[in-house]
Amino acid sequence: MAEEALAEQIRRAWPHVLGSLVRAYGRVELAEDCLQEACARALTAPDVRDPAAWIATVARRLMLDEFRREAVRTRHAASLVASGTAAPLDAASLTGDDRLDLLVLACHPALPPAARMPLALRFVLGASTEAIADAFLVAHPAMSARLTRAKRRLDAEGRRFKQPSLRHRDEVLQVVSVLYTLGHTAPSGARLGGDDDRTTALELARAAARAWPEAAEATALLALLLLTEARVPGRTNAAGRVATLRDADRSRWNRSMIDEGLALATRVLPTMGQFALQAGIAGLHSSASSWHDTDWTAIERLYDRLIERWPSPGARIARAVAVGYGPAGAVAGLAALAEIVPGAGAAARQHAAARADLLRRSGRTHEAKAAYLEARTLERNAVLQNFLDVRLAELA
Repeated sequence: MAEEALAEQIRRAWPHVLGSLVRAYGRVELAEDCLQEACARALTAPDVRDPAAWIATVARRLMLDEFRREAVRTRHAASLVASGTAAPLDAASLTGDDRLDLLVLACHPALPPAARMPLALRFVLGASTEAIADAFLVAHPAMSARLTRAKRRLDAEGRRFKQPSLRHRDEVLQVVSVLYTLGHTAPSGARLGGDDDRTTALELARAAARAWPEAAEATALLALLLLTEARVPGRTNAAGRVATLRDADRSRWNRSMIDEGLALATRVLPTMGQFALQAGIAGLHSSASSWHDTDWTAIERLYDRLIERWPSPGARIARAVAVGYGPAGAVAGLAALAEIVPGAGAAARQHAAARADLLRRSGRTHEAKAAYLEARTLERNAVLQNFLDVRLAELA
């Protein structure tokens, strides 16, 4: 098996094997260390035909070896076995998906909120500490220490795989949403997004909707991701450059995904949950036959409902854009945008780019150039930087 293909199969197997190890033996930190060692051995082992089974077997043996060494060191083998440290725990999955089980674990209420998303990236995507630190603009040693503390805190909690409470479940859904967003638009780098990350998030959303059928927001999240993913083929043009929703080739959109997403969104929209409202907005975009047929008034109303209960700079910026493309026009959109203090990070980039677009449409070319330059300075994704460069060149 070619080394690249083997590495890819190992990467895909990582969360499944890690979930089964933690369920069976506990000890999050040890399970991850043993799995890393097994993966490293797999890359140099001859004739690994089933990488997932191979690394699972090797990691399990490494964990049992460590348990035996601990028993010898402490001379308490009987108590270790009796406590379940060396003996298998109840290995039944909570959700039917190893990765979703790991997300439930990563969102454990005992963990500080700042540790949950990095731990989710580590567990479910197998992201390196360096990549996670870069994504969160944190020094590598600081992120390494944060992850280590989180895993040790989980180990201190003992038996961890328990059915999540409603609040805990909502946090898991939020993490799935962020995982998809990171795959849809990478915060930095040379790619617009990551296909594998989006696919993983979509599979997690489907697993959550299946595991928690009584949770409308789990269904709503699946609807939102389906409706968003359906439009991905139209995000770039033939030259590989970003195409706005206005310029997207809608014939490339995935109609079966749209149909499934619309059916789910229609079912849950009356609940007026956070993801239900976002799915409703995505449904209006996805069902419009053209840009000019988009029902901006209805989109603005849904944003109003969303902001009433879940106010955020991102939602308010999106609402201002909807106002700018609706009957009130770009000037009204600029007025709505002027009332928003975006802060830093993604919201600041979105605010600058939205303002530049509305200024351009208002004919205020000089101000639009300055706003595009601001957006270009804030943007760290090379594909979006190129898009902003093209906009600037068009104005010039």
